[in-house]
Amino acid sequence: MKGDGVQRGVRKRSGRSAGSAPAIGRVARMPGTGLAKGERRTRRRGERDNQGRTARWNARLTLGWSIGFAVIAAALVVIAVVLWLKPLLGRKADGGELAVMPKVRVVSRFPSPSEAEAVGLVQQVIERARDVEAVGRWVDRGEMTSLEVVGFLEGLAELDGKVERYQWIASGDANDLQLEVVVVISKKGDEYSYREAFLRPDDKGVWKMDFPSFARQVKPSWKEIHDEKTRKAFVRVYLGDDTYYNGPFLDESKWVCYGMATLDDKRLMVGYCEVGSKQHRAMLEILRRSAAKQQRVGSATLEISRVEGAESRQFQITKVIAEGWVTQEEAFEDRVKETQALDLGIQ
Repeated sequence: MKGDGVQRGVRKRSGRSAGSAPAIGRVARMPGTGLAKGERRTRRRGERDNQGRTARWNARLTLGWSIGFAVIAAALVVIAVVLWLKPLLGRKADGGELAVMPKVRVVSRFPSPSEAEAVGLVQQVIERARDVEAVGRWVDRGEMTSLEVVGFLEGLAELDGKVERYQWIASGDANDLQLEVVVVISKKGDEYSYREAFLRPDDKGVWKMDFPSFARQVKPSWKEIHDEKTRKAFVRVYLGDDTYYNGPFLDESKWVCYGMATLDDKRLMVGYCEVGSKQHRAMLEILRRSAAKQQRVGSATLEISRVEGAESRQFQITKVIAEGWVTQEEAFEDRVKETQALDLGIQ
Protein backbone atom coordinates (compact mmCIF):
# COMPACT_ATOMS: atom_id res chain seq x y z
CA MET A 1 0.00 0.00 0.00
CA LYS A 2 1.36 3.35 -1.01
CA GLY A 3 1.06 6.38 1.22
CA ASP A 4 -0.11 9.90 0.57
CA GLY A 5 2.62 12.02 2.07
CA VAL A 6 0.51 15.15 2.48
CA GLN A 7 -3.18 14.47 3.07
CA ARG A 8 -4.02 10.85 3.64
CA GLY A 9 -7.28 10.72 5.57
CA VAL A 10 -10.41 9.12 4.18
CA ARG A 11 -12.71 10.59 6.79
CA LYS A 12 -11.79 13.08 9.48
CA ARG A 13 -13.34 14.68 12.49
CA SER A 14 -12.25 17.77 14.41
CA GLY A 15 -9.16 18.18 12.22
CA ARG A 16 -7.73 14.93 13.62
CA SER A 17 -5.50 12.69 11.51
CA ALA A 18 -4.95 9.01 12.07
CA GLY A 19 -1.81 8.26 13.96
CA SER A 20 -1.17 11.75 15.26
CA ALA A 21 -1.54 13.36 18.64
CA PRO A 22 -4.55 15.50 19.48
CA ALA A 23 -3.80 19.21 19.11
CA ILE A 24 -6.79 20.95 20.55
CA GLY A 25 -6.54 24.11 22.37
CA ARG A 26 -5.03 25.31 25.53
CA VAL A 27 -4.03 22.93 28.28
CA ALA A 28 -1.64 22.41 31.13
CA ARG A 29 2.04 23.17 31.09
CA MET A 30 5.01 20.90 31.57
CA PRO A 31 8.78 21.25 31.31
CA GLY A 32 10.16 20.52 27.88
CA THR A 33 12.97 21.07 25.53
CA GLY A 34 14.72 23.51 23.33
CA LEU A 35 14.58 26.97 21.90
CA ALA A 36 12.94 28.39 18.84
CA LYS A 37 14.93 27.94 15.66
CA GLY A 38 16.11 31.53 15.56
CA GLU A 39 17.66 31.18 19.01
CA ARG A 40 19.47 27.95 18.46
CA ARG A 41 22.85 27.64 20.11
CA THR A 42 25.25 25.10 21.46
CA ARG A 43 25.27 24.44 25.18
CA ARG A 44 28.09 23.12 27.24
CA ARG A 45 27.58 20.53 29.92
CA GLY A 46 27.01 22.17 33.30
CA GLU A 47 26.24 25.54 31.77
CA ARG A 48 22.74 25.46 33.21
CA ASP A 49 21.19 22.97 35.59
CA ASN A 50 17.98 21.19 34.80
CA GLN A 51 15.90 23.45 37.05
CA GLY A 52 16.99 26.57 35.22
CA ARG A 53 16.31 24.94 31.90
CA THR A 54 12.88 23.82 33.04
CA ALA A 55 11.99 27.36 34.14
CA ARG A 56 13.01 28.74 30.74
CA TRP A 57 10.88 26.15 28.95
CA ASN A 58 7.91 26.93 31.15
CA ALA A 59 8.21 30.60 30.25
CA ARG A 60 8.37 29.93 26.50
CA LEU A 61 6.12 27.08 25.52
CA THR A 62 2.82 25.48 26.40
CA LEU A 63 1.57 22.11 25.27
CA GLY A 64 -1.20 19.92 26.46
CA TRP A 65 -4.26 18.49 24.98
CA SER A 66 -8.00 18.70 25.23
CA ILE A 67 -9.94 16.18 23.20
CA GLY A 68 -12.84 17.76 21.31
CA PHE A 69 -15.61 15.84 19.63
CA ALA A 70 -18.52 17.08 17.50
CA VAL A 71 -21.37 14.91 18.74
CA ILE A 72 -24.86 16.36 18.32
CA ALA A 73 -25.54 19.16 15.85
CA ALA A 74 -23.12 21.99 16.67
CA ALA A 75 -22.40 20.74 20.20
CA LEU A 76 -18.76 20.16 21.11
CA VAL A 77 -17.88 17.94 24.02
CA VAL A 78 -14.43 18.88 25.33
CA ILE A 79 -12.67 16.53 27.71
CA ALA A 80 -9.50 18.09 29.10
CA VAL A 81 -6.62 15.66 29.40
CA VAL A 82 -3.73 17.34 31.18
CA LEU A 83 -0.47 16.34 29.57
CA TRP A 84 3.04 17.56 29.64
CA LEU A 85 4.40 17.49 26.13
CA LYS A 86 4.73 21.29 26.18
CA PRO A 87 8.28 21.45 24.87
CA LEU A 88 7.31 19.94 21.56
CA LEU A 89 4.78 22.67 20.70
CA GLY A 90 5.09 25.01 17.78
CA ARG A 91 8.16 23.49 16.20
CA LYS A 92 8.58 23.00 12.45
CA ALA A 93 10.41 20.21 10.69
CA ASP A 94 13.76 21.41 9.36
CA GLY A 95 15.04 20.45 5.93
CA GLY A 96 11.72 19.59 4.34
CA GLU A 97 13.42 19.06 0.99
CA LEU A 98 15.57 16.25 2.34
CA ALA A 99 13.09 13.43 2.36
CA VAL A 100 9.82 12.69 0.63
CA MET A 101 7.39 9.81 0.43
CA PRO A 102 5.46 9.03 -2.76
CA LYS A 103 2.53 11.45 -3.03
CA VAL A 104 -0.01 8.86 -4.17
CA ARG A 105 -3.65 8.94 -3.09
CA VAL A 106 -4.31 5.89 -0.92
CA VAL A 107 -7.00 3.56 -2.19
CA SER A 108 -8.43 1.56 0.69
CA ARG A 109 -8.01 -2.16 0.17
CA PHE A 110 -10.87 -3.16 2.46
CA PRO A 111 -14.17 -1.47 3.41
CA SER A 112 -13.90 0.51 6.62
CA PRO A 113 -16.18 -0.26 9.54
CA SER A 114 -18.78 2.32 10.49
CA GLU A 115 -18.05 4.59 13.44
CA ALA A 116 -20.41 2.50 15.59
CA GLU A 117 -18.73 -0.73 14.50
CA ALA A 118 -15.27 0.65 15.25
CA VAL A 119 -16.35 1.80 18.72
CA GLY A 120 -18.08 -1.52 19.33
CA LEU A 121 -14.96 -3.50 18.50
CA VAL A 122 -12.82 -1.49 20.90
CA GLN A 123 -15.45 -1.82 23.62
CA GLN A 124 -15.60 -5.58 23.11
CA VAL A 125 -11.85 -5.88 23.47
CA ILE A 126 -11.65 -3.80 26.64
CA GLU A 127 -14.69 -5.27 28.34
CA ARG A 128 -14.76 -8.88 27.11
CA ALA A 129 -11.38 -10.04 25.81
CA ARG A 130 -10.37 -12.22 28.75
CA ASP A 131 -9.38 -15.47 27.04
CA VAL A 132 -7.24 -16.69 24.15
CA GLU A 133 -10.22 -17.18 21.82
CA ALA A 134 -11.52 -13.64 22.28
CA VAL A 135 -8.06 -12.15 21.87
CA GLY A 136 -7.56 -14.09 18.65
CA ARG A 137 -10.93 -12.93 17.30
CA TRP A 138 -10.65 -9.22 18.07
CA VAL A 139 -6.99 -8.38 18.62
CA ASP A 140 -3.86 -8.05 16.52
CA ARG A 141 -1.44 -8.75 19.35
CA GLY A 142 1.82 -8.35 17.39
CA GLU A 143 4.67 -9.80 19.43
CA MET A 144 2.63 -9.79 22.63
CA THR A 145 1.24 -13.06 23.94
CA SER A 146 -2.46 -13.58 24.59
CA LEU A 147 -1.70 -13.75 28.32
CA GLU A 148 0.07 -10.37 28.13
CA VAL A 149 -2.95 -8.86 26.35
CA VAL A 150 -5.39 -10.25 28.93
CA GLY A 151 -3.15 -9.18 31.80
CA PHE A 152 -2.95 -5.62 30.49
CA LEU A 153 -6.71 -5.42 30.04
CA GLU A 154 -7.34 -6.76 33.54
CA GLY A 155 -5.11 -4.03 34.98
CA LEU A 156 -6.38 -1.21 32.76
CA ALA A 157 -8.94 0.14 35.23
CA GLU A 158 -6.32 0.41 37.93
CA LEU A 159 -3.92 2.09 35.53
CA ASP A 160 -6.22 4.59 33.78
CA GLY A 161 -9.39 4.52 35.83
CA LYS A 162 -12.96 3.68 34.85
CA VAL A 163 -13.82 4.04 31.16
CA GLU A 164 -16.12 7.04 30.73
CA ARG A 165 -16.71 6.76 27.00
CA TYR A 166 -15.44 5.55 23.64
CA GLN A 167 -15.21 8.02 20.76
CA TRP A 168 -14.40 7.46 17.11
CA ILE A 169 -11.81 9.99 15.96
CA ALA A 170 -10.58 9.36 12.43
CA SER A 171 -10.34 7.07 9.47
CA GLY A 172 -7.40 7.13 7.11
CA ASP A 173 -3.91 5.89 6.44
CA ALA A 174 -0.77 6.43 8.50
CA ASN A 175 2.53 4.64 8.11
CA ASP A 176 1.07 3.28 4.84
CA LEU A 177 -1.56 1.33 6.78
CA GLN A 178 -5.34 1.53 6.60
CA LEU A 179 -6.46 2.55 10.10
CA GLU A 180 -9.49 3.51 12.18
CA VAL A 181 -8.87 5.43 15.39
CA VAL A 182 -11.04 5.28 18.51
CA VAL A 183 -10.10 7.11 21.70
CA VAL A 184 -10.86 5.55 25.08
CA ILE A 185 -11.51 8.21 27.72
CA SER A 186 -11.14 7.12 31.34
CA LYS A 187 -11.33 8.87 34.68
CA LYS A 188 -9.36 8.10 37.82
CA GLY A 189 -10.20 10.34 40.75
CA ASP A 190 -10.42 13.86 39.34
CA GLU A 191 -8.13 13.19 36.39
CA TYR A 192 -9.01 12.14 32.88
CA SER A 193 -6.74 10.01 30.72
CA TYR A 194 -7.05 8.66 27.23
CA ARG A 195 -5.68 5.92 25.03
CA GLU A 196 -5.88 5.72 21.28
CA ALA A 197 -7.04 2.39 19.90
CA PHE A 198 -5.89 1.80 16.32
CA LEU A 199 -7.91 -0.67 14.27
CA ARG A 200 -6.42 -2.31 11.20
CA PRO A 201 -7.57 -5.05 8.81
CA ASP A 202 -5.71 -8.34 8.55
CA ASP A 203 -4.84 -9.86 5.17
CA LYS A 204 -8.41 -11.18 4.87
CA GLY A 205 -10.02 -7.84 5.62
CA VAL A 206 -11.03 -8.67 9.19
CA TRP A 207 -10.65 -5.57 11.37
CA LYS A 208 -8.80 -6.01 14.65
CA MET A 209 -7.43 -3.75 17.36
CA ASP A 210 -3.66 -3.27 17.23
CA PHE A 211 -2.74 -4.01 20.83
CA PRO A 212 0.96 -3.05 21.13
CA SER A 213 0.12 0.53 20.09
CA PHE A 214 -2.86 0.66 22.48
CA ALA A 215 -0.66 -0.56 25.35
CA ARG A 216 2.10 1.86 24.25
CA GLN A 217 4.44 -1.10 24.49
CA VAL A 218 8.15 -0.43 24.98
CA LYS A 219 11.09 -2.78 25.55
CA PRO A 220 12.40 -2.86 28.22
CA SER A 221 10.19 -0.97 30.69
CA TRP A 222 10.56 2.80 31.08
CA LYS A 223 12.15 2.28 34.48
CA GLU A 224 14.80 0.07 32.91
CA ILE A 225 15.26 2.41 29.94
CA HIS A 226 16.23 5.23 32.30
CA ASP A 227 18.70 2.96 34.06
CA GLU A 228 22.06 3.83 32.52
CA LYS A 229 22.90 0.13 32.34
CA THR A 230 20.36 -0.24 29.54
CA ARG A 231 22.19 0.20 26.24
CA LYS A 232 19.36 -0.20 23.69
CA ALA A 233 15.57 0.17 23.75
CA PHE A 234 12.44 0.02 21.58
CA VAL A 235 10.11 2.94 22.32
CA ARG A 236 6.89 4.61 21.23
CA VAL A 237 7.17 8.37 21.74
CA TYR A 238 5.87 11.80 20.81
CA LEU A 239 8.57 13.99 19.32
CA GLY A 240 9.53 17.40 18.02
CA ASP A 241 12.60 19.42 17.05
CA ASP A 242 14.94 20.40 19.85
CA THR A 243 18.27 22.20 20.31
CA TYR A 244 19.93 20.57 23.32
CA TYR A 245 23.50 19.84 22.18
CA ASN A 246 25.75 18.52 24.88
CA GLY A 247 28.36 15.88 25.73
CA PRO A 248 29.04 13.49 22.83
CA PHE A 249 26.29 15.28 20.87
CA LEU A 250 27.86 18.73 21.18
CA ASP A 251 28.68 19.16 17.46
CA GLU A 252 25.62 20.61 15.69
CA SER A 253 27.21 20.01 12.30
CA LYS A 254 27.20 16.26 12.98
CA TRP A 255 23.99 15.73 14.98
CA VAL A 256 20.35 16.82 14.76
CA CYS A 257 18.33 16.90 17.97
CA TYR A 258 14.76 15.87 18.85
CA GLY A 259 12.76 16.02 22.06
CA MET A 260 11.03 12.74 22.92
CA ALA A 261 8.25 12.19 25.45
CA THR A 262 5.80 9.53 26.57
CA LEU A 263 2.59 9.63 28.58
CA ASP A 264 3.86 6.76 30.71
CA ASP A 265 6.92 8.45 32.21
CA LYS A 266 7.38 12.13 33.10
CA ARG A 267 11.08 12.27 32.32
CA LEU A 268 11.64 13.98 29.00
CA MET A 269 14.30 12.49 26.70
CA VAL A 270 16.47 13.86 23.93
CA GLY A 271 17.26 11.85 20.80
CA TYR A 272 19.94 12.48 18.17
CA CYS A 273 20.37 11.40 14.55
CA GLU A 274 23.50 11.73 12.49
CA VAL A 275 23.00 14.52 9.98
CA GLY A 276 22.06 13.09 6.56
CA SER A 277 21.46 9.57 7.86
CA LYS A 278 18.44 7.39 7.08
CA GLN A 279 17.17 8.14 10.55
CA HIS A 280 17.47 11.89 9.96
CA ARG A 281 15.53 11.68 6.69
CA ALA A 282 12.81 9.58 8.30
CA MET A 283 12.41 11.91 11.26
CA LEU A 284 12.20 14.93 8.94
CA GLU A 285 9.48 13.19 6.95
CA ILE A 286 7.46 12.38 10.07
CA LEU A 287 7.58 16.00 11.23
CA ARG A 288 6.90 17.30 7.71
CA ARG A 289 3.75 15.19 7.56
CA SER A 290 2.68 16.40 10.99
CA ALA A 291 3.19 20.03 9.94
CA ALA A 292 1.24 19.43 6.70
CA LYS A 293 -1.69 18.16 8.78
CA GLN A 294 -1.30 21.08 11.22
CA GLN A 295 -0.28 18.73 14.00
CA ARG A 296 2.21 20.31 16.38
CA VAL A 297 3.84 17.09 17.50
CA GLY A 298 4.77 13.92 15.67
CA SER A 299 4.84 10.37 16.94
CA ALA A 300 7.12 7.50 16.10
CA THR A 301 8.27 4.04 17.06
CA LEU A 302 12.05 4.08 17.45
CA GLU A 303 15.08 2.05 18.38
CA ILE A 304 17.33 4.15 20.60
CA SER A 305 20.80 3.47 22.01
CA ARG A 306 22.84 4.94 24.79
CA VAL A 307 26.16 6.55 23.85
CA GLU A 308 29.21 6.57 26.09
CA GLY A 309 29.52 9.84 27.98
CA ALA A 310 25.93 10.97 27.34
CA GLU A 311 23.52 12.16 30.00
CA SER A 312 20.99 9.61 31.27
CA ARG A 313 18.22 11.10 29.11
CA GLN A 314 20.30 11.43 25.92
CA PHE A 315 20.04 8.68 23.28
CA GLN A 316 21.08 8.14 19.69
CA ILE A 317 18.17 7.25 17.40
CA THR A 318 19.49 4.18 15.63
CA LYS A 319 16.36 3.10 13.76
CA VAL A 320 13.06 4.75 12.82
CA ILE A 321 10.71 1.79 12.85
CA ALA A 322 7.37 3.47 12.19
CA GLU A 323 5.59 6.75 11.75
CA GLY A 324 3.20 6.59 14.67
CA TRP A 325 2.89 3.54 16.91
CA VAL A 326 1.45 0.88 14.59
CA THR A 327 4.35 -1.05 13.14
CA GLN A 328 4.74 -3.24 10.10
CA GLU A 329 7.42 -5.49 8.69
CA GLU A 330 9.36 -2.86 6.71
CA ALA A 331 10.91 -0.06 8.75
CA PHE A 332 9.68 3.44 7.94
CA GLU A 333 13.25 4.68 7.43
CA ASP A 334 13.66 2.20 4.56
CA ARG A 335 10.65 3.66 2.71
CA VAL A 336 11.83 7.28 2.79
CA LYS A 337 13.64 8.25 -0.39
CA GLU A 338 16.50 10.71 -0.60
CA THR A 339 15.92 13.59 -3.03
CA GLN A 340 18.45 15.30 -5.27
CA ALA A 341 18.32 18.50 -3.17
CA LEU A 342 19.78 17.56 0.20
CA ASP A 343 18.82 20.76 1.93
CA LEU A 344 19.25 19.77 5.56
CA GLY A 345 18.35 23.15 6.97
CA ILE A 346 20.99 22.67 9.68
CA GLN A 347 23.13 25.64 10.62
